[in-house]
Amino acid sequence: MWGTRITQYMWGLGDILRKHGWIVLILYCLTEALSYLSIGHLIRAVPRCIRQFRFAFDLHNDKVKPGWQDAVAIGLLLLTPAAIDLASSHHPNEAFWGRLLASYLIADALLYHVRVLWFDDLKPRISPVRAQVWSHRRLLFVALAHYAQSIFLFGAVFLTIPQLQPIMLARALTRSFSNATLLSFPHTPTPTDIIQVSVSLFFIAISIATMASVAYRRQETE
Repeated sequence: MWGTRITQYMWGLGDILRKHGWIVLILYCLTEALSYLSIGHLIRAVPRCIRQFRFAFDLHNDKVKPGWQDAVAIGLLLLTPAAIDLASSHHPNEAFWGRLLASYLIADALLYHVRVLWFDDLKPRISPVRAQVWSHRRLLFVALAHYAQSIFLFGAVFLTIPQLQPIMLARALTRSFSNATLLSFPHTPTPTDIIQVSVSLFFIAISIATMASVAYRRQETE
């Protein structure tokens, strides 16, 4: 049984290679491996794996219901104050864990959107229905929420960068907001500044593209 599944999975990877090339295959495998380090991905998969949570699983479409996915997204958003609180601590260990939590939440949000937009539908043996998304509108608002969340999380990261210490929370959030909105950019940017601008442009691009997609799909009155 397991031998058959592994063979089918390898054939599926071969299909990705034949249709999309080496770059897509490598990126698919990389994001697939990283998804198992994502707490968001693992919690979203709970209704599929645990019988007690089947109320959040749509058997007809073989997909986790959007309400459960939204609950996971909201739960991760609510961790933002904890990351800021820890990062602003005067205790080095707590500040370290705050910066680590903030960085992890940013990476988790990025991985989620990369998977949903470009790689989840390539999964070997995935059904056509499961490869679809529930709602493009939902993806739009999740992307906007993650964009706003990233402003606060990067503020938490700035608090614990050695070359920026000492820096107050208000200044850190102001710097993060300026970077994210492209209103200004430091004269001597740190790698974190550059990463934040890249992340912000990613979320902005997703939001604009999804917004256009939603508008285009809406039917016109004849």
